[in-house]
Amino acid sequence: MSSEVSVAVLQSHYLPWLGYFDLLGACDYFVIYDHADFTKNSFQNRNRLRGANGYFWLTVPAKTSSRFGQDLQCVQIANDRWSRRHWSAIRQTLVGASHFQAFESEWEEAFMRVSQVSFLSSVSEVFLRLISKQLSLKTTILRDSDLAIQSTDRNLKLVEICEKLGAHTYRTGQSALNYLDSKVFSDRGIQVQTITYSNYGCLANDLPVSAIQTMAEFGPRTTSLLKGSFESLI
Repeated sequence: MSSEVSVAVLQSHYLPWLGYFDLLGACDYFVIYDHADFTKNSFQNRNRLRGANGYFWLTVPAKTSSRFGQDLQCVQIANDRWSRRHWSAIRQTLVGASHFQAFESEWEEAFMRVSQVSFLSSVSEVFLRLISKQLSLKTTILRDSDLAIQSTDRNLKLVEICEKLGAHTYRTGQSALNYLDSKVFSDRGIQVQTITYSNYGCLANDLPVSAIQTMAEFGPRTTSLLKGSFESLI
């Protein structure tokens, strides 16, 4: 990372793909933004693995009835049986991978622990922190609620987060350019950079899968797949 303090802000995802950690690991601060609207059956509450019979989803059941438009941080989990089912499916799928045993005990302990957790974002944070530690990422992880942000405008919220953390570089994905106003950042002396994702060890036609599958297959080499490649907006 450069001497300039850098920040990324993303919604929490369940067992994210490796690109999520590529962005996270290239920043000094990573802020979990869970005041965003929850979208059912998005990567907020599910992710996929590649099994012997093709791709399949691991979905955390969320309470959504009469809760349209709820914040991600408010989403409750519908039952406590999902975590054992997920761990069973993960173990069955990845047990033959070269490096699965190196992570197995910590992953299993985490899945047993989150069975008692009521909120989706808290579950995602458990795995976010665990995987970051296993990848030896040094980034400081915060929640947006830790920062007491006052702005209500989407762009100004991000600027305020950067300013509170003393950052002059804001890093994000290409999709953020659909709403991000770079002039709001540049007017406050903050440079915006977008990440260039790679294939992270996958074949060209492969769909992205959870980082845990990549880790089980690549082991210690997984961190070397994180390129931290960015382009600055002019």
